Amino acid sequence: MRPRNKTTITALVAGLVGLGWLAAAQAIDLQWYGQSAFKITTDNGKIIVIDPFITKNPKTPEELKDLNKLGKVDLILLTHGHGDHIGDTAAIAKMTGAKVALNADMGHTFG
Repeated sequence: MRPRNKTTITALVAGLVGLGWLAAAQAIDLQWYGQSAFKITTDNGKIIVIDPFITKNPKTPEELKDLNKLGKVDLILLTHGHGDHIGDTAAIAKMTGAKVALNADMGHTFG
């Protein structure tokens, strides 16, 4: 992944979600989990997971498929409602108490 993509994803998440703790972050760790799944860890330890299609994703490296290794997820961001993006959202939210951010159309569908 090119560095500008890290900046773009960080700006997108900060802009869409509007969380002060992310916008104020000085440095982030961005880890790819296959396809469109990413884990962002901010410098203050907040964890954001984007499109967590992980456990059944053939593109996810085997060593990353254990959801317990994600840590205390604070936020799950879903870009849209396809199964290959929603994936493990419910399991992660239940396991960690993470909030789930989604667009209005998905809110009507899952609301």
